[in-house]
Amino acid sequence: MINLLIADDSRMARRGFSDLLDLSAGAAPPPPVNLQGRVLLRKRKVDVVKLVVDGNTIEDVAEILGLTEHTVSNYLSRIYEQLDVSNLSNLVRYSFRRQG
Repeated sequence: MINLLIADDSRMARRGFSDLLDLSAGAAPPPPVNLQGRVLLRKRKVDVVKLVVDGNTIEDVAEILGLTEHTVSNYLSRIYEQLDVSNLSNLVRYSFRRQG
């Protein structure tokens, strides 16, 4: 399973160097951030990414998270924009690259 962390921006800023130490100790990678250091994906979107990358269909994700299929599709569209990927295969590749 893809291990994406969720953190608020202030916690990420405070941790700084300790995140690098965690990475070298085999910890999960930090959440995707933009050039300003802001976390790109919040918890619900990360939940969607994890489920989709694990092979679940949009219908499965909707049922698991108690959402409509339309909402899951909207989440995926926004996730693609935020991570600058164009489709599901690119999202999976992006997720595995983030894993280390």
